[in-house]
Amino acid sequence: MKITHLKAFALPGATVVRIETDSGLRGYGECRPLAARELALLKQVALGADPSTYEVLRLKLADAPSAQAALNMAMLDVLGKQAKVPIYSLLGGATRHKVRVLTPLKDLSAQLRAGERAFVVPVPPARNSRFNFVAATLETLTKLREQAGDDVDFVLDGQGKLPPAEAGNLSAALEKFHLLWFDEPCPVANLAAVRKLARENVTPLGFGRTITSPAGVPDLFREQAIDVLRLDIRLHGIAQIRRLAVIAETYYTAVAPYNDGGPIATAAAIQLAASMPNFVIQQIGELSSPLVSGLPSPRDGFIPLPTGPGLGITVNDSALERFQEAA
Repeated sequence: MKITHLKAFALPGATVVRIETDSGLRGYGECRPLAARELALLKQVALGADPSTYEVLRLKLADAPSAQAALNMAMLDVLGKQAKVPIYSLLGGATRHKVRVLTPLKDLSAQLRAGERAFVVPVPPARNSRFNFVAATLETLTKLREQAGDDVDFVLDGQGKLPPAEAGNLSAALEKFHLLWFDEPCPVANLAAVRKLARENVTPLGFGRTITSPAGVPDLFREQAIDVLRLDIRLHGIAQIRRLAVIAETYYTAVAPYNDGGPIATAAAIQLAASMPNFVIQQIGELSSPLVSGLPSPRDGFIPLPTGPGLGITVNDSALERFQEAA
């Protein structure tokens, strides 16, 4: 089986890649917007390749990580359809029967009614002084806890923008809230600051969503500077995060992949989550879209595992074709 056609469609904030094989099977992947150079390299590498050689192609696309991520999803989608099993069955089988999900906070009351039970909360933007910043953050979390009750969890998102000293001060004040973790409290490139923050506070720390190369991950493990690995599925794809999750397991590190994409990336993230023993929760992006059917809604904070082949979804090619082809 060979890849005979590849098309990339430019969606708002994303590129959707569709491959077709000489057997007639189609596979789909999603990544961050691709530059013309990345798309040209993707077509050069993928066309004529066997979909089972996704690890070989990953190495050839090292300079285009987003393209590699989308192609990996699409190739695994084809392989799952060929075998008539979900992708997680190709990765060793399901480690769970449902996937716990994490969503960005928008309208808490509406989201609770929709079955969501874990939320990402951004840190307040105003920081006139360190004391006021900490007080504003604590006030926000207190109100959310009072509204949501004790059966809901929160992740505080620092977006990697806080100075290390400010991140440390806030992390210490957050201990009583028992957050799932404090996400990207400071830039991950400053490994010494990350290590100091981890050793001086008990609030769990999540890092990894800005890491583009797998070479940047092992140092976080060795320094015991991370509690939750947050690699972006639209930058790494399914297989690469699955491989790094095996390393994380040896350091007793949980994995909660980052995803802020559309329904194809969300479907891929659910397949990935199902396959990892040290998975903790999956951040999901868009679920409802005219492009895709077959993605279930959360219920009591969980999504059941898909049972269909490949990604377990049906992509509306007519709707996809309405988007401009990436060039």
